[in-house]
Parts: sequence; C-alpha cells; structure tokens
Amino acid sequence: MHPKASRTALRTPMPVIVFNLHEPFAELRTHGIFAKVRDTLQSRDRQLQGSMNPMSADHCDQSRAAQYSGRHVGDEWACPLVHA
Repeated sequence: MHPKASRTALRTPMPVIVFNLHEPFAELRTHGIFAKVRDTLQSRDRQLQGSMNPMSADHCDQSRAAQYSGRHVGDEWACPLVHA
C-alpha cells in the first residue's frame, strides 16, 4: 500500500506493509462463508473503483507474491525482493 497505488483502496499517505494470516481464510472456508465474504469485498471494490481488482483471486489460487503486489502483473512477474 502506498500513495500512488493504482487501486483507490490501497492508497495510504505513506508506504505500508500488511501481513495477512492464512488461518482466517481457512476458517472461513471451513465454516462455508468464504465465498460470501469474498463476493461482498469484490462488490464493494467494484462500487469504489468501477471494476474488480484484477489481482484479487481466491486465496492460494495463484502466486501469493503476485496477489499481494497490489497491481496487475502477468504470469512472468517475479517478486523484486531477493534474499541474498
């Protein structure tokens, strides 16, 4: 998240890193409400932005790094952070 993010909901006054735990997603699936929560969030995103975030895929359906990049990236994209 940063001031020049392409998605309105991801704009913040200064750069921010958000860490999302994966357990809550599993719990939502276990209780059968993941789809409802996802659909509500995507609907709100369309109302705010006019379109759904192209990187908002179902949890673990694609690269987590690409999903969290905050912008549309292609299949060839690689996370710029390299651990040396």
